[in-house]
Amino acid sequence: LAVYEPARDSATVSTMTVYTHRDDLLSQRGAKMLARALCAAVSMSVGIHLDEADPAELTVLARNFDRCCALLLEAIRKELPPACRPAHANA
Repeated sequence: LAVYEPARDSATVSTMTVYTHRDDLLSQRGAKMLARALCAAVSMSVGIHLDEADPAELTVLARNFDRCCALLLEAIRKELPPACRPAHANA
């Protein structure tokens, strides 16, 4: 869960993580980016399973995750009425 903080133009992020899992690294990043860009609270659930991933695979996975978040933000912004669009709207 990421909650936008207008005074800081940032977001506070809280996560729940399954022991030994690292999905929270991506969910924190994605939720914070969306909360800040939309000036809203954002709940994000991420579940990724990749056995014995090497560093190169993790890099590709993180890059693809970031692309998916950017596409999601673009789609959300297209659906928002102008009055609901944040003034700063930078991701």
